[in-house]
Amino acid sequence: MAKQTSLNLMERAWQWRRDSFDLPLSSKLARLQAANQLMQEAINVAVANNEEKNAAQAVHLLANLESDVGHLETAEYLWSFSVDLCRELGDAAMLAHKIRHLGDLYLRLKQVDRTIDCYEESLQLYQSIDARDSETILDFANLLVRYATIKKNLQKLQEAIDYFTQAEAMYIELNIEDGSNLCKVQINALEGLIR
Repeated sequence: MAKQTSLNLMERAWQWRRDSFDLPLSSKLARLQAANQLMQEAINVAVANNEEKNAAQAVHLLANLESDVGHLETAEYLWSFSVDLCRELGDAAMLAHKIRHLGDLYLRLKQVDRTIDCYEESLQLYQSIDARDSETILDFANLLVRYATIKKNLQKLQEAIDYFTQAEAMYIELNIEDGSNLCKVQINALEGLIR
């Protein structure tokens, strides 16, 4: 049998996670546990092979798996560790994505100030890079929608409109109709409140 690479292990574990979404609860939990073990193996392989970027990504994906089963303290630790690894790597797009996920977790924990801090840092990072690839543009658009929603909830309606408008343009560029439609609905509703 061929030796598994960290990337192969991550991809397989992530597919198992996706597969779990359609399973009954008992099967879902078993599938997520198997994916968790596989992701831990991916981390070990990445570290053994000095694949820092793959290690940071695998830790991030493991944080998602821990979050899926409600282990939020473990997820926070893992996302924070992934952020630290990304800072060392100096990959601004990767770092921005991981910080946004940490912000999402803080939002789930109703820690709005920490969420805003993460979203602000992620926003600054995305604005500092010249995003050309569709994955980075999509990640940036997803951040903008989340941050716009926070701004809306804080009654900062014009800021919310601005962020939704930027995200809408990105979704249109990527031909993601659901995303652009969601932004359009939000913009129209917010503009109705301002009038």
